[in-house]
Amino acid sequence: MLSNPYFKKLKPSYLFKEISEKLCMFKNNNPARTVVDLSLGNTTYPIEKELSEHLASVAYKQSSKNGYLGYGPENGSATLRSKVAKTFYRSTISPDDIFISDGIKCDLGRLQSLLGPGRIVALQDPVYPAYRDVSIIGGAAEVISVPCREENDFFPDIRSLSRIPDVLFLCSPNNPTGTVLNRKQLTSIVNYALENEVLIVFDTAYSLFIADESLPKSIFEIPGAEKCAIEFGSFSKTFGFTGLRLGWSVVPSQLQYSDGAFVQHHWRRVVSTLFNGASSVIQEAGIKALEAYSPQNNAALQYYKTNANLLKDALLSVGFSVFGGDHSPYLWVKLPKELASVDPFDFFLEEYGVAVTPGVGFGSEGEGFVRFSSFGDRSEVELACQRFASREIFVPSGAL
Repeated sequence: MLSNPYFKKLKPSYLFKEISEKLCMFKNNNPARTVVDLSLGNTTYPIEKELSEHLASVAYKQSSKNGYLGYGPENGSATLRSKVAKTFYRSTISPDDIFISDGIKCDLGRLQSLLGPGRIVALQDPVYPAYRDVSIIGGAAEVISVPCREENDFFPDIRSLSRIPDVLFLCSPNNPTGTVLNRKQLTSIVNYALENEVLIVFDTAYSLFIADESLPKSIFEIPGAEKCAIEFGSFSKTFGFTGLRLGWSVVPSQLQYSDGAFVQHHWRRVVSTLFNGASSVIQEAGIKALEAYSPQNNAALQYYKTNANLLKDALLSVGFSVFGGDHSPYLWVKLPKELASVDPFDFFLEEYGVAVTPGVGFGSEGEGFVRFSSFGDRSEVELACQRFASREIFVPSGAL
């Protein structure tokens, strides 16, 4: 049988799988060392007991005639869509424009069916690697980079590109740099998209970490975005649904193709064809999670924010330059020139017993940086901070 020719354009392995494999090898070769893993965005704070009990009760009801849930609407529970609209968009977005899904990654895959092959795709560099990989698998004609550098505060200057893309992927707060697009910056990008008929795909997976009300949490806070953007959101990072899988997309009814057809009609067709809706049980848990939600009573959110603060203070105290971490779970750490020739993954493991993600894994502009995740367990984050403060260096068992 013939293979999908676009797979030949991919790297042999996905970035975070490579990191996991290298870390596993290091642990096997160094059983006496205690390694703190701050490389991945995998959450550690458990879901609230009340929510867990509700989830269990809904699952138990599936064994009764009256409690059983079969197929639901492909676009998701009307109750959950209304709560998402109210909680995250202050009811400025219609529930009819919201589609409940099993997470952003799955929506990224379905998006390729909407876009079709042959598109020119623009990505921030450094960038979350899934955007690049799904674009390649989907048959993008070209993937071009928008450099995000320290000297321009990691802003993706889309107007600097020599040609106009069809699609622009944005993530704010950004993964990996941890920076947030301000209102002026995002307005500039939206205006560019409107002027040039560019579709913006906006990822808000970490928007709840934004504490400054002047910073936009959604692209739809910017006038005109409803005519040029699709937005993805997630329950994973701040509600502990990484393994439960629940998210949403916003596809505004006003969004149109160049020929006047409505994008939402096609998205409904994609969803109803490739998807039977997120788990009804998990959607009920999502409804419960939003019943009394506020940033102040979200224990997981506060937990990860504290982790980020601890890490940032510790890294700054020993002389590293640190970006992000204030409105994001990720810290983008610049390596001193003295470390230019070393493998940053190996350096942090050998020097501190801490696993990080090398910045170059996110793109060429990530060279000379590493990403720290604040999603680790508090005790391990504190241990990492202690090691940074003491510059503790481990000696493999038997070396002395």
